Amino acid sequence: VKSLFLNSWVCTFVRCMIYVIYTFTVSIYTHLMEEDMGKQVFELDLRQLPPALRHVKIFERWDELTPGQSILLINDHDPKPLYYQFAAELSNEFEWQYQEEGPEKWVVTISKK
Repeated sequence: VKSLFLNSWVCTFVRCMIYVIYTFTVSIYTHLMEEDMGKQVFELDLRQLPPALRHVKIFERWDELTPGQSILLINDHDPKPLYYQFAAELSNEFEWQYQEEGPEKWVVTISKK
């Protein structure tokens, strides 16, 4: 009987701890998502990404933006081809502003109108 009581108590304790951990995790995640949604500028450093993945990553982030939000793009070369792609596909939906222009690093703010 004593071992049955102990097993029951341990199971209840474990269930309570799982609930507490789950609730805490959900609370932290929700808080982080709210912070991220309130952000206006998202930094995107592409220098470590393979060139073939860079435009994909940029447009993934772009699709997540709401009007008024921006990407602060950091690159190891002038992203002029990206500008032309934005101009062709999203002509009046963005603003492009250089913050830093090489020779080692280019920084551009791309804002969603």
